[in-house]
Amino acid sequence: KYVTFSTVNEDGSPHGSPMFFIPSADAKKLYMGTHPQSLHAQNMLRTGQAFATIYGRLPDGMRGLYFRLINCREAVGAELDEALKCHNIARAKISKPPLEKQFYETPNSQRMIICDVAEITTNDVTLRQDGRIDIDFRTEITM
Repeated sequence: KYVTFSTVNEDGSPHGSPMFFIPSADAKKLYMGTHPQSLHAQNMLRTGQAFATIYGRLPDGMRGLYFRLINCREAVGAELDEALKCHNIARAKISKPPLEKQFYETPNSQRMIICDVAEITTNDVTLRQDGRIDIDFRTEITM
């Protein structure tokens, strides 16, 4: 349900923000509804990059998903229409009413940030004979 977006502040320090998970249907984009003055939005729009992490054991045994994100930008026009469609699908899954496009268009309101997914990985492990983790490594997931 939630994803942590990690960005880099202007001084080079890290910044993490837990946000509602809004993927595109093909998992090639992640969306974030946020206020344009938030630090994570400013960082994404300044650098064009972010990293997103979903924690926990997933049904197939993976321990998390990691998204390397590029080309982060404010969604407008047709991109906003698609983002809002994905957002409302995600909201329906948790019994929340749909949002109207105006929610992301009116002055001083939320904005939709869109990022392209450059890579999705999971972390895997090799185990010692006693069952303890020996090595933790990333494996790319291809669609």
